Amino acid sequence: MKNKLVSLISKYKYFLIYLLLFAFISFIFNPKQKEYYLTKDIQTFQESHYLKIAVIGSVILICVMLTIGFLRKFKFHQILNTIVFTSFICFSVFLLMQNTITCFCLWVNRFDSKKEIIESYRTLSITDNKYFIAKNTKQPDDFIDQSDYFKYSGLKDASKLKRGDTLSLKFKQGLLDINYFEAE
Repeated sequence: MKNKLVSLISKYKYFLIYLLLFAFISFIFNPKQKEYYLTKDIQTFQESHYLKIAVIGSVILICVMLTIGFLRKFKFHQILNTIVFTSFICFSVFLLMQNTITCFCLWVNRFDSKKEIIESYRTLSITDNKYFIAKNTKQPDDFIDQSDYFKYSGLKDASKLKRGDTLSLKFKQGLLDINYFEAE
């Protein structure tokens, strides 16, 4: 029985390593990165920067593959196949792994902070000591809800908040100009 298990593991060792790596990234790394950011900041980053990152990454990958093709003296049709294959891989990777690539960028963002930012939010409404919305005092289109505030503060309810209270949130601006906070 032990020999069968060892032979099975050695036969599928690369697949098992891939599964462990995938599980680590999906269930530990990605959620951990999102703990340092407000939801709106992650969405803003994805909407404004992700397409650029995907295009630049794809161009770099295609250039590397073409360089390898030319160095190995591939024929013209092999180079075309390489371009098509690499384009498909880029499309698949950047489409299917958007969450992971975004989390990787969020991780890189926290390597160094440029400056500290203090944002003030005024609570607009509170219901059931649990749900509320707060509006930024300086930027009229910037709102936070209870989930972002609870993530920032570590609180579980809004029982100490009243309508009109001012919440001060302290952020750091990272390498990629994304605001993040240190979990309390």
